[in-house]
Amino acid sequence: MSQLSTSKMKSFVALALLAVASVVSAHPVERDAGANLLVNDLLVLDNAIKNITIAANGYAGGVEAYQPIRESLLQVNYTNRIAYFEGMKIKPQSTDDSNKIIAVVADPIQPDITAAIDALIAKKDLIDAAGLAAETAAGLNLISSDHDTLSLFSVAPKLELLTIPSAVVPVLHIDLDWRRGVLAFGGLPLAPLTGSQFAGNPVEN
Repeated sequence: MSQLSTSKMKSFVALALLAVASVVSAHPVERDAGANLLVNDLLVLDNAIKNITIAANGYAGGVEAYQPIRESLLQVNYTNRIAYFEGMKIKPQSTDDSNKIIAVVADPIQPDITAAIDALIAKKDLIDAAGLAAETAAGLNLISSDHDTLSLFSVAPKLELLTIPSAVVPVLHIDLDWRRGVLAFGGLPLAPLTGSQFAGNPVEN
């Protein structure tokens, strides 16, 4: 991917996050108006993401042995949706609490997603041989779509507007990692890169 394309995608992400955050930026902000709850949910999500890595690392081939990978993907989907619904409940965040939320997304979540995708791709030949590539791609596609929903419609509207730029890099990196996994297993990424629908321009894979 060219440096120009990456720069354009960062701009798309920034526009999207700014657009949704600006909707609530004029509202009064309470200190820790749910930040700790959301951070806890995000850390639970991160533990689920780590389980993908553990399951993939332990996979030695075959259909039955794939079950831990299947369950780990479902667990990430489930915990992502919990974070989404809890995020919808919290109030607009202060600058400090917005930065706290973004920091968790940047580390540990973003690098742990990279590790999970790397671990799955490392077992691609075994997964292909078991005839489970399409299922893996579908599972990652579902997680990717849920990630977009969590980022754009649950978390971003609650962040303090000035903190949005610091969220762009980890959110884009996460988007690209899930898509990288989908593509590696022969799937077509169904979720748009976060921000493309706000920028008015299509984003190439």
